[in-house]
Amino acid sequence: MRSFERREATPDGGKNTAERLTSHPNLESDMDTLQALNQLEKTIEGQRHLLLQTHGVLTCLYEVLLHAECEEAVSYAQATYVARDLIDRSAEQADSVRIKPLLDVLGSLNKVDEPRVLYVS
Repeated sequence: MRSFERREATPDGGKNTAERLTSHPNLESDMDTLQALNQLEKTIEGQRHLLLQTHGVLTCLYEVLLHAECEEAVSYAQATYVARDLIDRSAEQADSVRIKPLLDVLGSLNKVDEPRVLYVS
């Protein structure tokens, strides 16, 4: 009767799944990446909020300038309208509906499949 030594086919030398998960070299890196992506998403949303506030201020300024009495008021109102439109387009591009799929792709690029364990007995 022959006896076989238990061997595993993992390149990292982990003894079992729990040990491999806690000692996996990419685990900490994955967590750092997820935290960075989460922070990036929050930063983009914060900047979008500021853009929308600026859009509101420029809309008010535009309306005031349209009804102002000075000669240059209409030109200033038109310049304000252009600035407001640019900010509106920027805020639209920074919307989470557009950004979230991009962040999801970035997060999935960093993931590495866990090696499978094969025991031979």
